[in-house]
Amino acid sequence: MNRYIIQTLVTCKGKTFLSKESFKKWFVENLVPQDSDPLRKYNFTIMEQHGHENFFLTFIAPNKGILTHIYQTKEEYYNSIKLRTEQQNLMHKYNIGYAVSDVMKQIIN
Repeated sequence: MNRYIIQTLVTCKGKTFLSKESFKKWFVENLVPQDSDPLRKYNFTIMEQHGHENFFLTFIAPNKGILTHIYQTKEEYYNSIKLRTEQQNLMHKYNIGYAVSDVMKQIIN
């Protein structure tokens, strides 16, 4: 079995957040609502199948977050690529850094 891991570094230039919760809240309220952002909607569908522990945010004070998405199949990962690119374009439109890692393939025996 393989898992496909992607990490995204999000940098909110010019803002200071005191906690992971305030960082996440700002993005959800201003740019990526859970009920309408295509990548978040897709990932929540995957979370319901495989567990929320496969999608998480690491906060780096004062204004950075690393989004880690772990997909259980190649198809799930490939289906996320276009959605991630759309989200990246949205972030760049608002001068928010959005750097996506190469995919990491984890082999599980």
